[in-house]
Amino acid sequence: MLLLRTARRASMQRPLSSLTKAMMGRAPAKPTPWRALAEQLVDEGCESIYLTRLRAQHDVRAHVDTLAEEVAEEMARALGRTTSRVDYAFACLERDRQRAHDAAAAVLKLRVPELRDELRSHGLPVGGNKPELRARLMPVATADAVEAFDAQRQVCRKERQNLLIHRQALGFKTGNHGAVEKYYPSSVLKPLGDFLEDAPEDDDEAPVTTEQSYKGKNWGGFRFY
Repeated sequence: MLLLRTARRASMQRPLSSLTKAMMGRAPAKPTPWRALAEQLVDEGCESIYLTRLRAQHDVRAHVDTLAEEVAEEMARALGRTTSRVDYAFACLERDRQRAHDAAAAVLKLRVPELRDELRSHGLPVGGNKPELRARLMPVATADAVEAFDAQRQVCRKERQNLLIHRQALGFKTGNHGAVEKYYPSSVLKPLGDFLEDAPEDDDEAPVTTEQSYKGKNWGGFRFY
């Protein structure tokens, strides 16, 4: 009996855990002030990488500054990726523009016999003078390049619009359109012009003549084209 009373008295004198206190309606103990303890170690002249980590983890202002820097860096990287997509799209547009002009220049260099050969290969009429032959061949010779250029124009419009939206979402509202227009002008998104406007003046190329026949008989005459 004496031992039982002693055990009960000892159990009543033991400190209660936080869980026990909470179950009994008592408020749990406050969390340990780690930052205060860390500062105390600093005052005592303690130097340790663990102490540095402890201070950094409980320095709220440092955390806020670090997060702000990380967010700003990520926003800048995201905007950079959007800008890179626009640069690539416009670079492809210039490539397709050059290909279209090269195809047109190749037609403009052809002489009359060569123009007729190209027209025959496409099943087109071969009659007419040199400007007429050029005008007939030009749409066929540049069709693929012009189609690729027009498709890339749509890609550029989309990427350019995405850049405007992205910049505005980041707060670039004043002068946003002007800044984008400066580096990615809308004028370069216009359709290709008439390639024949750049055609050189007709040189003194001699008219091409071909001997004619009529119903299998040689007339001995020549027809000028």
